Amino acid sequence: IVILGGILPTTVPEFALKKTNADIAVKGEAELTIVKLLNSLASNPADLSRVPGIVYRDEDGQFIDTGPAEIEEDLNKILRPAYELFPMNRFVEQHFYPHDQGQRLADIVTSRGCPFNCNFCYCVSKPRYRKIGEVIEELIYLKKEYNINGVNFLDENFVLNKNRIQEFLDGVKTHNLDLKFTATARASVIDKEIVKMLYQAGCRAINIGLESGDQQMLDRMHKKTTVEQITQAIETARRGGLFVEYPCMVGNIGETEQSMRKTFALLKKLAWGDFQCRIPFFCTPFPGTEIYDYALEHSLISGIDDFYEKFTSFNDLSVNLSAMPNQDFITLFNELAEDLRKYYAEQLPSWKPSYKLKEY
Repeated sequence: IVILGGILPTTVPEFALKKTNADIAVKGEAELTIVKLLNSLASNPADLSRVPGIVYRDEDGQFIDTGPAEIEEDLNKILRPAYELFPMNRFVEQHFYPHDQGQRLADIVTSRGCPFNCNFCYCVSKPRYRKIGEVIEELIYLKKEYNINGVNFLDENFVLNKNRIQEFLDGVKTHNLDLKFTATARASVIDKEIVKMLYQAGCRAINIGLESGDQQMLDRMHKKTTVEQITQAIETARRGGLFVEYPCMVGNIGETEQSMRKTFALLKKLAWGDFQCRIPFFCTPFPGTEIYDYALEHSLISGIDDFYEKFTSFNDLSVNLSAMPNQDFITLFNELAEDLRKYYAEQLPSWKPSYKLKEY
């Protein structure tokens, strides 16, 4: 029996089962679902209808959807992963900038969900948080058992609350963890004080969603941030010694030549002290997002099969949501991307890595 989980089986379970010929798709977070599913398979495999949060085929080959998955409101009730069952050395020996080759990295989640509803995101759910004490205990365990010295926090938004970051910093100091970590943050909460706290706790890289250099586009995305906030957050984090990732996209609903030019202009403005050529990726209407529904309503795609026929990667235009014809959009993008590459190449000799810049 093959059971699927993840974003695809959650958003389009029947499609996932058809494409893979798997037996069962589990929707959403599965800690509660999987136990009931396995117990049901053991006791009465012919009838899975009482297991919430799954899709499966009945004896006639018809898909049965048992409704939404159960969500555990208290993340502290969920036990930490059974790390000993995995080839941990393969996982902790991953390396990515700005971590050094000698670091051993663990991936950790301290919260789930996000209080915002960006139109391109399929991970919208009520935010829930683990107790910082539980997180610290897990880090102590990983350091003792697997000799980790780096952490990649995978939360949608690790930095949302100043008090929580202070509590984390206190825990790191109390237990002398000495770990370097990467994290995610919203531009609207980044200031000098919180950057100093993050650096003291061991943060050396942070991901702040730029998304667009045009305010109208940010508003259409429901980002609830401003271009000024984003610019200030990135520069504040850099001046505090953090390496900053700031992914952005082009091609969301109503994108125009003017809005695209603003995004590329902002990338140039932010390029001081940096050394990565940050070409925007293409906005992609994945199933479960607001822009997927928009693409369906406006006949830009005919359905899920059509979308996945068109989609290859973020670096290719799959569905054009912009206000420009396809060829005009691609021509303009190529022109602006090439200009940005030349700008980086011309400026690169005088730049220094931003993570070494620390003013406070």
